[in-house]
Amino acid sequence: MLKSVKLYSVFIYTILFASVFFILLNTVYAESMVEDTDCGDVSVELKSVTKSSSGDTITAKFKYSNNGTAQNISKCIGKDHDNLIVHFYYVDPVNNKKYFIVKDTEGAPLGTNLKYFELKEGESKSGWVKFPAPAAGVDKISVYLVGAPPFEDVEIIQK
Repeated sequence: MLKSVKLYSVFIYTILFASVFFILLNTVYAESMVEDTDCGDVSVELKSVTKSSSGDTITAKFKYSNNGTAQNISKCIGKDHDNLIVHFYYVDPVNNKKYFIVKDTEGAPLGTNLKYFELKEGESKSGWVKFPAPAAGVDKISVYLVGAPPFEDVEIIQK
């Protein structure tokens, strides 16, 4: 009797492990994309773009990295005293529509504050920004982050 219980337990754990492994193999993860900026050794990585469970907004996660000397990123790209994220946007290529960042009731942008943005040598800064969601059926967009070439054919991941 004890031997059959152990065998049954091994069987159940094997099925459970195989199920989890199968789910992980079939989960779609968008690869991050990296572009050099106009600021020398500074690069920007678009880590992900996800659609909220409500479907009314998307969140873009990004990271600026300084692989060279100290830089005032804001000054380098001509937006010295501005919060850089207010200049982020994306384009829905299906409907040829440009979407700007979502703002709160007081007009403040929803995202990481990048005002007076500086990166010392070897430093990185991650952030996020919220946009209105594109029309139904749009699953790829072009994302524009200040100082970098556009990130094109970016897949929107459903939460």
